Amino acid sequence: MSRICRRNLASSCHSEYPQLPDEGSVLGAMRNGKIAPGFYALPYAGNMKEMGTPEMMEKYTQGPVGTVNINPSGAPAMGKSLTYFSDAIWRMKPWSMALKHVFDGLVYGLLTADVFGWLWPQ
Repeated sequence: MSRICRRNLASSCHSEYPQLPDEGSVLGAMRNGKIAPGFYALPYAGNMKEMGTPEMMEKYTQGPVGTVNINPSGAPAMGKSLTYFSDAIWRMKPWSMALKHVFDGLVYGLLTADVFGWLWPQ
């Protein structure tokens, strides 16, 4: 059963993710950098002031620009992970970030409900 699930997960659920060009070199460079599991932004700017510097603008122009999720090494474990918030699990976002997104969703949901209640015909 486990083998079937892993094969289906690898073949169908993640088919929308293309493979990185020269993946071996990219993975090798990441291993050499001893990157800890986490959620990273590329290129990285420590604050808004640094983000506007000519050096950062050059980094953005040269690219690549994006975010990277680094999971712990080993096969993904599904068990208890299914009970947690998906961003914190699948995308390895910090829990604080996932909770902020949940809070934002609740606020927007309540505001939407208020607008509907206000504009709903009597």
